[in-house]
Amino acid sequence: MALRFRLSNGLTVVLEESHVAPVAAFQLWVKVGSADENPDEVGLAHLHEHMLFKGTARRGPGAIARSVEAHGGEINAWTSFDQTVYHVVMASRFAREGLDVLADAVRSSAFDAGELTKEIEVVCEEIKRSQDMPSRRASKELFPEVPHMEHGDVIETSLYMGIRPDLVDLSLAEDEPQTDVMDVGLPAGSTTNSSFTC
Repeated sequence: MALRFRLSNGLTVVLEESHVAPVAAFQLWVKVGSADENPDEVGLAHLHEHMLFKGTARRGPGAIARSVEAHGGEINAWTSFDQTVYHVVMASRFAREGLDVLADAVRSSAFDAGELTKEIEVVCEEIKRSQDMPSRRASKELFPEVPHMEHGDVIETSLYMGIRPDLVDLSLAEDEPQTDVMDVGLPAGSTTNSSFTC
Protein backbone atom coordinates (compact mmCIF):
# COMPACT_ATOMS: atom_id res chain seq x y z
CA MET A 1 0.00 0.00 0.00
CA ALA A 2 1.32 3.43 -0.94
CA LEU A 3 1.84 6.13 1.67
CA ARG A 4 0.86 9.64 0.63
CA PHE A 5 1.88 12.79 2.49
CA ARG A 6 2.53 16.46 1.87
CA LEU A 7 5.83 18.17 2.76
CA SER A 8 5.92 21.60 4.39
CA ASN A 9 6.73 23.17 0.99
CA GLY A 10 3.51 21.72 -0.48
CA LEU A 11 5.12 18.87 -2.47
CA THR A 12 2.98 15.72 -2.36
CA VAL A 13 5.02 12.54 -1.88
CA VAL A 14 3.73 9.07 -2.69
CA LEU A 15 5.95 6.32 -1.26
CA GLU A 16 5.43 2.70 -2.22
CA GLU A 17 7.56 -0.11 -0.86
CA SER A 18 8.22 -3.11 -3.10
CA HIS A 19 10.04 -6.41 -2.44
CA VAL A 20 10.37 -7.39 -6.11
CA ALA A 21 13.95 -6.13 -6.69
CA PRO A 22 16.62 -4.00 -4.95
CA VAL A 23 15.77 -0.99 -7.14
CA ALA A 24 14.69 2.55 -6.33
CA ALA A 25 12.46 4.50 -8.71
CA PHE A 26 11.78 8.23 -8.42
CA GLN A 27 9.22 10.12 -10.47
CA LEU A 28 8.42 13.80 -10.32
CA TRP A 29 5.02 14.56 -11.86
CA VAL A 30 4.41 18.18 -12.77
CA LYS A 31 0.88 19.22 -13.67
CA VAL A 32 2.00 21.18 -16.73
CA GLY A 33 2.03 20.02 -20.34
CA SER A 34 1.45 21.11 -23.89
CA ALA A 35 -2.20 21.99 -23.15
CA ASP A 36 -0.91 24.78 -20.88
CA GLU A 37 0.99 26.51 -23.69
CA ASN A 38 -0.28 29.69 -25.29
CA PRO A 39 -0.33 29.81 -29.11
CA ASP A 40 3.08 31.53 -29.17
CA GLU A 41 4.54 28.93 -26.78
CA VAL A 42 3.82 25.72 -28.71
CA GLY A 43 6.57 23.18 -28.07
CA LEU A 44 8.02 24.91 -25.02
CA ALA A 45 6.75 22.39 -22.46
CA HIS A 46 8.60 19.68 -24.38
CA LEU A 47 11.68 21.87 -24.80
CA HIS A 48 11.66 22.64 -21.08
CA GLU A 49 11.54 18.90 -20.33
CA HIS A 50 14.63 18.33 -22.50
CA MET A 51 16.58 21.24 -21.06
CA LEU A 52 16.29 20.02 -17.48
CA PHE A 53 18.77 17.26 -18.32
CA LYS A 54 21.29 19.53 -20.06
CA GLY A 55 23.23 20.77 -17.06
CA THR A 56 22.97 22.58 -13.74
CA ALA A 57 25.28 24.75 -11.66
CA ARG A 58 26.72 21.52 -10.15
CA ARG A 59 26.64 19.32 -13.22
CA GLY A 60 27.66 20.39 -16.72
CA PRO A 61 26.12 19.19 -20.01
CA GLY A 62 26.07 15.40 -20.08
CA ALA A 63 26.94 15.03 -16.39
CA ILE A 64 23.36 14.35 -15.29
CA ALA A 65 23.03 11.25 -17.46
CA ARG A 66 26.61 10.17 -16.68
CA SER A 67 25.95 10.40 -12.92
CA VAL A 68 22.93 8.14 -13.16
CA GLU A 69 24.38 5.73 -15.73
CA ALA A 70 27.63 5.39 -13.74
CA HIS A 71 25.50 3.89 -10.98
CA GLY A 72 23.73 1.52 -13.39
CA GLY A 73 20.57 3.59 -13.58
CA GLU A 74 18.53 5.40 -16.17
CA ILE A 75 16.99 8.85 -16.26
CA ASN A 76 14.30 10.02 -18.62
CA ALA A 77 11.17 12.15 -18.95
CA TRP A 78 8.07 12.68 -21.01
CA THR A 79 5.70 15.50 -21.78
CA SER A 80 2.01 14.93 -22.35
CA PHE A 81 -0.94 17.28 -22.83
CA ASP A 82 -1.46 17.86 -19.10
CA GLN A 83 1.69 16.63 -17.37
CA THR A 84 5.45 16.39 -17.54
CA VAL A 85 7.14 13.52 -15.74
CA TYR A 86 10.83 13.19 -14.83
CA HIS A 87 12.07 9.83 -13.57
CA VAL A 88 15.14 7.97 -12.36
CA VAL A 89 15.52 4.21 -11.78
CA MET A 90 18.66 2.78 -10.18
CA ALA A 91 19.96 0.23 -7.69
CA SER A 92 18.59 1.04 -4.24
CA ARG A 93 22.07 1.34 -2.74
CA PHE A 94 22.49 4.45 -4.95
CA ALA A 95 19.05 5.89 -4.17
CA ARG A 96 20.45 9.03 -2.55
CA GLU A 97 22.53 9.81 -5.65
CA GLY A 98 19.51 9.25 -7.90
CA LEU A 99 17.32 11.54 -5.85
CA ASP A 100 20.05 14.18 -5.68
CA VAL A 101 20.50 14.15 -9.47
CA LEU A 102 16.76 14.40 -10.12
CA ALA A 103 16.31 17.20 -7.57
CA ASP A 104 19.28 19.10 -8.99
CA ALA A 105 17.94 18.78 -12.55
CA VAL A 106 14.45 20.05 -11.75
CA ARG A 107 15.48 22.76 -9.31
CA SER A 108 18.71 24.15 -10.78
CA SER A 109 18.74 23.71 -14.55
CA ALA A 110 21.21 26.00 -16.31
CA PHE A 111 19.40 26.44 -19.68
CA ASP A 112 22.76 26.81 -21.42
CA ALA A 113 22.37 28.71 -24.73
CA GLY A 114 24.48 26.21 -26.68
CA GLU A 115 22.51 23.27 -25.38
CA LEU A 116 19.27 25.14 -26.05
CA THR A 117 20.18 25.58 -29.71
CA LYS A 118 20.75 21.82 -30.07
CA GLU A 119 17.59 20.85 -28.21
CA ILE A 120 15.35 23.11 -30.27
CA GLU A 121 16.27 20.97 -33.29
CA VAL A 122 15.73 17.72 -31.37
CA VAL A 123 12.34 18.76 -29.98
CA CYS A 124 11.08 20.03 -33.33
CA GLU A 125 11.97 16.70 -34.94
CA GLU A 126 10.35 14.70 -32.13
CA ILE A 127 7.13 16.70 -32.38
CA LYS A 128 7.08 16.37 -36.17
CA ARG A 129 7.62 12.60 -35.91
CA SER A 130 4.80 12.32 -33.39
CA GLN A 131 2.40 13.84 -35.95
CA ASP A 132 2.73 10.61 -37.96
CA MET A 133 1.85 8.33 -35.05
CA PRO A 134 -1.50 6.54 -35.45
CA SER A 135 -2.50 7.33 -31.85
CA ARG A 136 -1.82 11.04 -32.39
CA ARG A 137 -3.78 11.06 -35.62
CA ALA A 138 -6.68 9.25 -33.93
CA SER A 139 -6.72 11.77 -31.08
CA LYS A 140 -6.75 14.62 -33.56
CA GLU A 141 -9.70 13.08 -35.40
CA LEU A 142 -11.61 12.21 -32.22
CA PHE A 143 -11.06 15.56 -30.49
CA PRO A 144 -10.87 18.24 -33.22
CA GLU A 145 -12.21 20.93 -30.87
CA VAL A 146 -9.18 20.69 -28.57
CA PRO A 147 -6.89 23.58 -29.60
CA HIS A 148 -3.65 22.07 -28.30
CA MET A 149 -4.05 19.13 -30.66
CA GLU A 150 -3.04 21.41 -33.56
CA HIS A 151 0.73 21.93 -33.52
CA GLY A 152 1.51 22.00 -37.23
CA ASP A 153 3.70 24.85 -38.42
CA VAL A 154 3.28 26.76 -35.18
CA ILE A 155 6.23 24.78 -33.85
CA GLU A 156 8.42 26.46 -36.42
CA THR A 157 7.24 29.88 -35.33
CA SER A 158 7.55 29.29 -31.59
CA LEU A 159 10.88 27.52 -31.50
CA TYR A 160 12.79 28.63 -34.59
CA MET A 161 11.74 32.23 -34.96
CA GLY A 162 12.69 33.31 -31.50
CA ILE A 163 12.67 32.21 -27.91
CA ARG A 164 11.67 35.06 -25.66
CA PRO A 165 13.76 35.27 -22.46
CA ASP A 166 10.63 35.14 -20.30
CA LEU A 167 9.74 31.79 -21.86
CA VAL A 168 13.22 30.35 -21.49
CA ASP A 169 13.19 31.33 -17.83
CA LEU A 170 10.47 28.79 -17.07
CA SER A 171 11.56 26.96 -13.96
CA LEU A 172 10.00 24.19 -11.93
CA ALA A 173 11.57 25.81 -8.90
CA GLU A 174 9.14 28.68 -9.36
CA ASP A 175 6.05 26.50 -9.84
CA GLU A 176 3.59 26.23 -7.01
CA PRO A 177 4.89 23.23 -5.01
CA GLN A 178 1.38 21.83 -4.55
CA THR A 179 1.21 21.17 -8.31
CA ASP A 180 4.08 18.68 -8.12
CA VAL A 181 3.96 15.06 -7.01
CA MET A 182 7.03 13.01 -6.15
CA ASP A 183 6.40 9.28 -6.55
CA VAL A 184 9.05 7.13 -4.90
CA GLY A 185 9.31 3.35 -5.13
CA LEU A 186 11.88 1.78 -2.84
CA PRO A 187 12.65 -1.83 -1.93
CA ALA A 188 11.98 -2.88 1.64
CA GLY A 189 14.73 -1.88 4.04
CA SER A 190 16.42 0.63 1.76
CA THR A 191 17.65 3.98 3.05
CA THR A 192 17.56 6.17 1.71
CA ASN A 193 19.14 33.31 -17.70
CA SER A 194 20.37 33.73 -20.20
CA SER A 195 18.40 35.26 -23.07
CA PHE A 196 18.45 33.40 -26.35
CA THR A 197 17.61 34.36 -29.89
CA CYS A 198 17.28 31.84 -32.71
